[in-house]
Amino acid sequence: MKNEIIASINLGSNSLGLMISQVNANGKIKILEDLKMPTNAGRDTFATKRINIKTINEICEVFNGFHQIINDYNIKWYRAVATSSIREAENREYVLEQIRMKAGINTEIINSSQERFFINKALYEVLPGIEEMVKKGVLVINIGSGGIEISVYDKKYLKFTEYIKVGSLRMREILSDLEKKTLDFASIMEQYLDSKMYPIKSIIKNMSIKNFVGLGGEFKSFNFLLKNDDEYISKKAINELFDDTKNVSMEKIMEKYKLHKNQAEFLLPSLIILRSFFNITEAKGVYIPTISLRYGLLINMVDEMFNTERGRKSVKDILGSMWYMCEKYGADINHSKCVKKFAINIFDGTKSIHGFSEKEKFYLKSASILHDIGKYVDINNNEIYCYSIIKAENIMGLSEREKNIIAATAMYHGDMIPKKEHKQYKYLSEEDKIVVSKLAAILKLAEALDTSHKQKIKDLHVDMGKTKAKFLVYSDYDITLEKWSFNKRSNFFNEVMGIEAVIKERKV
Repeated sequence: MKNEIIASINLGSNSLGLMISQVNANGKIKILEDLKMPTNAGRDTFATKRINIKTINEICEVFNGFHQIINDYNIKWYRAVATSSIREAENREYVLEQIRMKAGINTEIINSSQERFFINKALYEVLPGIEEMVKKGVLVINIGSGGIEISVYDKKYLKFTEYIKVGSLRMREILSDLEKKTLDFASIMEQYLDSKMYPIKSIIKNMSIKNFVGLGGEFKSFNFLLKNDDEYISKKAINELFDDTKNVSMEKIMEKYKLHKNQAEFLLPSLIILRSFFNITEAKGVYIPTISLRYGLLINMVDEMFNTERGRKSVKDILGSMWYMCEKYGADINHSKCVKKFAINIFDGTKSIHGFSEKEKFYLKSASILHDIGKYVDINNNEIYCYSIIKAENIMGLSEREKNIIAATAMYHGDMIPKKEHKQYKYLSEEDKIVVSKLAAILKLAEALDTSHKQKIKDLHVDMGKTKAKFLVYSDYDITLEKWSFNKRSNFFNEVMGIEAVIKERKV
């Protein structure tokens, strides 16, 4: 493969950006251009829930310029995404359509989980020593205009992810009416932030985290104000900066520190957010590498183009966060591991009749891990609540479509089969209905083989014939219950896959 020029565009809450890079045959990235322009999209959305026409026209004008640059480079592969300011705007469809019509760029809305995924990919590329930090435990926060993205790594794997809708701009906009009614606006913001963070504070505090990484444009302002050239800021320096600015008007901050209005507005809420995380970790300071969503998007594009080891590790991180969910909701971990193992065996053994790729295999692994978490809410309605929990969780890296597929597959792991009247199935595309049905057919049989939760079957091999698929199960125990469950659920597999599933018992 010769050198390729690729590009990424992001439409954020307070800026629009374009990054252009050259990728060589080994997948190495060389940045050629990184452009950034301001926008009021976030201010409009967080204040009125809609983006006004003036802002829309300004966005389209910038995107038109971006498109011209992309054409000048003759770029074939690029990706344009929009985050919270567009995601939460009630007129988002009109905004995206006008960008498409006026600038010729198709822009997709990504959720906070995907945003966090791309940012974390960039982090691994630019921060020296991040691998060591991950082994020992590290908290990563990205302070955005619309929200805070949180990731906790421990013992090499992602353990916990969350998104809190309290970004620096959003918090200031929501509480703006109170700023003129109090002499201690900083305290009001601290109380508001605590009210949003309390569910996760004890979780993070109990992890005894010593490494802390901060991401987001506001950290550049901190460095500028502190006259700091390093990619590390001490907790002491942040506290001193907070004490110097907490009761100072925005105008005086602009004058004293020579800041633009936007920078001055974001300063205090960003300091409050950062201090709140210092208070629940054992970190003495915060690492502040310079990275962007645009760079993370480029890395992800390269991972997909070259099937890199880095990309495979990212998948392991996502699955790792799902195992954390299992622990969180009290699922039987050994059972889930067993079901996942059998599901993979069946998937690999029946590839000739389902025709799926590694992407669908990932969906099946995910559904296998999470299929029992609904019992946390109601043991008798596990399937429905399993779906609801998966949909409600911010699972890093998953699009809404992917969550829909995984949640529906997990919901149909038992005796329930997909029906048109099920809203969880009804609103899937025709293509995704087939994906869910085939994956659910596999998951049903995998779960049936450990229906007792005793892991009595030690191994499974699928022997494909023209009209029958023989499931050879190896066990030295009484598996009457497992065989009964398998035969009960095999009808759906037969119907969807077009081949008869037959179970055959073998001694280990």
